[in-house]
Amino acid sequence: MPAHIYIRIGRYHDATLTNIKAAEADTRFLAACHANGLVYRLGYVPHNYHFGWMTAALEGWSAKAIELAQATAERIPLEMMREQGLGTLQHYYVTPLIAGVRFARWDDILAFPAPEEDLVYARAMWHYARGRAQLGHGVLDEAQRELDELRARLEDPHLPEITIWEINNARDLVAIAIEVLSGELAAARNDTSAGIEHLRQAVALEDALKYDEPPDWFYPSRHSLGALLLAAGDPAGAQQVYEQDLRIYRENGWSLYGLAKALRAQGDEAAAVAVDERFRKAWAHADFELTGSRL
Repeated sequence: MPAHIYIRIGRYHDATLTNIKAAEADTRFLAACHANGLVYRLGYVPHNYHFGWMTAALEGWSAKAIELAQATAERIPLEMMREQGLGTLQHYYVTPLIAGVRFARWDDILAFPAPEEDLVYARAMWHYARGRAQLGHGVLDEAQRELDELRARLEDPHLPEITIWEINNARDLVAIAIEVLSGELAAARNDTSAGIEHLRQAVALEDALKYDEPPDWFYPSRHSLGALLLAAGDPAGAQQVYEQDLRIYRENGWSLYGLAKALRAQGDEAAAVAVDERFRKAWAHADFELTGSRL
């Protein structure tokens, strides 16, 4: 599918449109041909929506990203999430929560019903998203409670048995979630050095994941790290982080926005103006204004 090329070269809008067309083709096929296997219905069909939500997020098309995230979850039969070998369905099911984190839809996250306790990965990510939402609302004690729950679930012996199509396991993803939430909470408590250290660890864990498309961790942790480095008065460090991210997620607007801020903070206006132009192109289909590389 062309989207697998487009995401590699930074053509996120083309990737989103391709995934939408693929999803529409699936709908027509399923309407015409009712005799098809579970692999197609549970693997390929939600994959197009899931892939589309992430590329829409990278291009700043929040309305479409949230729509596709919801559509991903709606195509998951809840009774099958416990089946051996189908742990990926839990990953798909929590996509609306993850989209809520990406676009600061804190009330939507807090209204999301709790997954059953035995859905250990979905439940862990529910606590992560709720922790981010409580931080968004400035309720730090509740964010800490969610973080404590998340940490406890990292030790569940069933977590490593859940994989995303046998590429990465759920424990590795929850470990990243813990570091990101810990870093954001430390920053909210004005412990900037601890926040930076947690987010650097999140980046290292993210980089250690096996490659998958779309990536199994839902957004570049460098977006949070760069923002915190800028807030801490280290624009040179932030510049390095954003430039690293742009080598992985080429021309993504989140890092371009942060990079321009980092360059301006160092007095390099000419370079910042050049990055501004790249950002305008990257953000051509976005539906909201950024104030930082993470919301």
